Amino acid sequence: MRALAAGVARWNAFWFAPGSPTALGVSRLLFFGGLLAWQWPHDFSPWGSYSSVFWMPIWLFDALRVPAFAPHVIAVLQAAWKTALFLSAVGLVTRPAMAVAFALGVYLMGLPHNFGQTQHFDTLVVFASGALALSRAGDACSLDAWAASLRARGPLRPAPDPGEYT
Repeated sequence: MRALAAGVARWNAFWFAPGSPTALGVSRLLFFGGLLAWQWPHDFSPWGSYSSVFWMPIWLFDALRVPAFAPHVIAVLQAAWKTALFLSAVGLVTRPAMAVAFALGVYLMGLPHNFGQTQHFDTLVVFASGALALSRAGDACSLDAWAASLRARGPLRPAPDPGEYT
């Protein structure tokens, strides 16, 4: 029993130890910047031109009744997504940008799965963007934090909160 308790304590210390806002901010910058670099050349709009005969919605698209939009609509969504990825990476209007990046990423990265192209390389990316959208990843290493420090006329140092930057 003591070994189990020690194992649980080590597990919790590893995953839930207090972290720094800078580490989370750098993680945000690297994640969204890397995702933008990876997806920049990718064009999702052709998926909108496939015949509806091939449309086999995955459970999320089916439950929410999300359709395959026309190619020009997907192109607009894609441009908005890539803009949100950039804003998320640099930390400008960080929280809304990360939420938009997550929502549009769910649609765009999920779209091919509805036509039978089921792969799992992008699933973790969607979950990670959702987790970051719920975090306070814009509190450091962001244009938002820089602007707030200028308004405060001094260096902005977010108060460390063990639950917020883990």
